[in-house]
Amino acid sequence: MMVDSLFCTVGSTNLNSRSLRYDYEVNAFIFDKETTHELNTMFEHDKLDSTLFTKEEYKKRSGWKRFVGWF
Repeated sequence: MMVDSLFCTVGSTNLNSRSLRYDYEVNAFIFDKETTHELNTMFEHDKLDSTLFTKEEYKKRSGWKRFVGWF
C-alpha cells in the first residue's frame, strides 16, 4: 500500500481486527519516496494486466465456483 507518495507498507497483514490481534503476520513500513515510487510504478504496471471483475461476472459463476471462492 502506498500513502501520499511518502511511505509504503509491504507485508501479509490484513487491516482487520483478526489479523491485527490473532494472526502471526508482519508488514514493513518504508519511509522512502524512491521505494514508494518504484512500488507504485509496479502496481500501475500490474493493473494494465488485470481484468475488472464485476458483479455481473460474479453472478455468471456457478454456485460451486462462488462457494470455492471463499477459500
